[in-house]
Amino acid sequence: SLPHGEVSQSYQVAPFNAFVKFDNSTPPTTIYNSTITKFNSFTGTALQQGISAVTLVDFDNYNNSNYAMYGIEYWSDMANRDDGYITWYSQGEKAWTVTSASIGPDSVSQISQRLITEEPMANMAPTIQPKQYMILNLGMSPSFEAQDFAHLVFPSKMYIDYVRVYQRSDVKEGVTCNPSHHPTADYINAHINAYTNPNLTTWSSAGYSYPRNSQYDGC
Repeated sequence: SLPHGEVSQSYQVAPFNAFVKFDNSTPPTTIYNSTITKFNSFTGTALQQGISAVTLVDFDNYNNSNYAMYGIEYWSDMANRDDGYITWYSQGEKAWTVTSASIGPDSVSQISQRLITEEPMANMAPTIQPKQYMILNLGMSPSFEAQDFAHLVFPSKMYIDYVRVYQRSDVKEGVTCNPSHHPTADYINAHINAYTNPNLTTWSSAGYSYPRNSQYDGC
């Protein structure tokens, strides 16, 4: 039989839990249909921790024969960080949810609470006016999943019918990479050499002092 396609739904965090194992118990973490969704066997490396689950994809959703809705609901509140959560949707249904409690303190690795990020949009253009991006691509890598080259046909296409982005009516600056409470542009422009010259590979070569850490440096 043909391999069954899966959609990976992940959140990267740091610092890491001991053995890169987050709290996947219920209620901190919820899988809504365990017959099609399971926790990802990949949990991280020495360079990243992956909070991830995979959901089976219907065979019909290939070759431009059918479309499925995928989505993500993302909530963080600086005034009440315990309320933070991320819910992924697959084929129009809730797949799984991770909350702030899923990435709580870990006494073994001696780390404190990680956050559901309060600045979710990515900044891909380090300029005076940063731009936020949502990247949709057809990518393959053996680091994520083995490719079934015996059945793949090239050139291949990924069909996208539409993309919609919503913001809660009472939220301001929710779809920007440069909100006033996290002024990314100010920091980038204050260190513009480091962000625009790929030949400068250390802070000192870019003309800046190394960023200090209140826990390590006592600043």
